[in-house]
Amino acid sequence: MISLVRNRIPDLPSDFWFLFASVLLDWMGKFIAIFLTLYLAEDQGLELAEITLIVTLHGAASVPAPMIGGILADRLGRHRTTYLGYWLTALSLLLLGFSPTVPAIIAAAILLGFIAGLNRPALSALIADVVPPEQRKTAYNLNYWAINIGALIALPLAGFLASVNYILLFLGDALTAFLAGLLIWRFVNPDHRTAASPVRQSHRNIFGIFSDRLMVGIAVLTFLFSTVFFQTQLALPLDMNATGISEVEFGAIMGINPLIIVLFQLPLTGLMRRWFSPVVLAGGAWMLGLGFGLTALASESSGYAGTIAIWTIGEMMFFPTAMSLVSEISPDEKRATYQGLFLTVWRPTSFIGVGLGGIVLEQFGASTLWGICFVIGVIMTIGFLVIGKAIQNRIAPAAIAPQAA
Repeated sequence: MISLVRNRIPDLPSDFWFLFASVLLDWMGKFIAIFLTLYLAEDQGLELAEITLIVTLHGAASVPAPMIGGILADRLGRHRTTYLGYWLTALSLLLLGFSPTVPAIIAAAILLGFIAGLNRPALSALIADVVPPEQRKTAYNLNYWAINIGALIALPLAGFLASVNYILLFLGDALTAFLAGLLIWRFVNPDHRTAASPVRQSHRNIFGIFSDRLMVGIAVLTFLFSTVFFQTQLALPLDMNATGISEVEFGAIMGINPLIIVLFQLPLTGLMRRWFSPVVLAGGAWMLGLGFGLTALASESSGYAGTIAIWTIGEMMFFPTAMSLVSEISPDEKRATYQGLFLTVWRPTSFIGVGLGGIVLEQFGASTLWGICFVIGVIMTIGFLVIGKAIQNRIAPAAIAPQAA
């Protein structure tokens, strides 16, 4: 499959394709993210209170990981941080899978939650390090495509392994993480200028990123985007259940999201790389808000399927474009730190946004919640268009500089 895609997009450097392969391999084995709760309940026989505590602590431990991982990557080297992050994740998975007691499981779950997010900013920055600026939009779109293909494969594979023995989930997840790191360690060139060596500037002013108003603005808008996006975790299933959608129908309808991404992310890449990034982000925000807003009108399977298709297009437009944009506006020596901030703002909304959505749904009803999501979509759309000029001013000098040299 990789060779087929590479033949269609032949200009990307070979280092990128090894990164692409590592991402695909890693996400094909992300079994524990899917089955952690069921493992704790069915295999370990834990009580609901214990499961809730473990899952909550596991999620909370992941919140600071991207920011810390980004800072470490800019200090220790992005290449090194990426493969070591994969290998430490593999070790953490084995520790969790073979933990004999509840306290040991809690400790291992916290460790895994933190470790698993450490190398994502390094990997994102490494993509920008190995790919020329004019090809980064394509590279980040392909990276996002690989994530979703891997996740689509992981779902049925995880179910099969769990039906045999839950320990196979931990062994398989650890193996794919280890092999992903091995690919990067062995085949990705560590000698890229910004990826190979520690950068002294990065740790003189670690939190200087927060004085970058443009990056903070992008982070705030991303926070709003993720708040709406994560309504898929609680509010959307509850709303669909309340209208009589069965469990089987729910699974089939939600499967539209990864299916659309796998089928259409690559064709959409060719279109998006021609457009100015803030316009793409504004379009993605509009489609997300529109899709969730129209959920208020859905009352049967076809209606929900249509709204999911709409906001999925917004997701496809937003996520890879935002990562590419962050790589463009960031200083070379702090690229992983900037990616870390971008990835960090997604973490709290996975439970804060979910909780707020649940409260609004319960207190004011589904129509109010989906109306708020639409309004947030409009605000984000305007926000990205407003900061478009600042983004253009930041990117333009960097684009002109190599020609002047």
